[in-house]
Amino acid sequence: MTVRGQQVSARDSGQVALLILGFAVILGLLVTVVVDVSSLYLERRALVAAADAGALAAAQGIDEAAVYSSGGGVAETVPLDDQAVEQRLRDQVDAAGLTQRFADFRVESVTSDGQSVTVELSARVRLPFVNVVTGSASGIRIAASARAQTTVATP
Repeated sequence: MTVRGQQVSARDSGQVALLILGFAVILGLLVTVVVDVSSLYLERRALVAAADAGALAAAQGIDEAAVYSSGGGVAETVPLDDQAVEQRLRDQVDAAGLTQRFADFRVESVTSDGQSVTVELSARVRLPFVNVVTGSASGIRIAASARAQTTVATP
C-alpha cells in the first residue's frame, strides 16, 4: 500500500486505531478519578461547613443561671450548659436537614468543657463511578469536626 508516496506495510495498518483506543481508555479512567475525587472533596467540604454551623449554634447554649448568679462580673468567656449545647446542636441538625442531605449522617460527639464546644460529624459519600464499577453501594465514610467558643466583647 502507498500513502502519499510512502510505502506502508500491512502490519502497520490499524496501529492508529489501537493508539486512539488506548488513549480513550486512559482518558475515561482519568475522568472517572477526577469526578470521584471532586465529589468526595465537595461532600467533605459541605460536612465541614455543617460541623462549623453546628458548633456555632451549640456555642450559643449559654448557662444562664451561671451568668446571672455571677454577681454581674464579666468574664472573657460565657459559661455553657451541656444540655443547652446538645439541644442547640440537635435543632441545627434538624433545621439544616443534615440527615436528608448526607447519607448515613451521624453526630459522632458533642463535647463541652463549659466554655467551648467541639462537634464531630460523619457521613458516607457514595462516589458516582467507583460504586458503579465495584458494585458497592457502601461508599466512603468522611468525618469533620469544629470547635467554637462564645466570648464576651467588652467596649
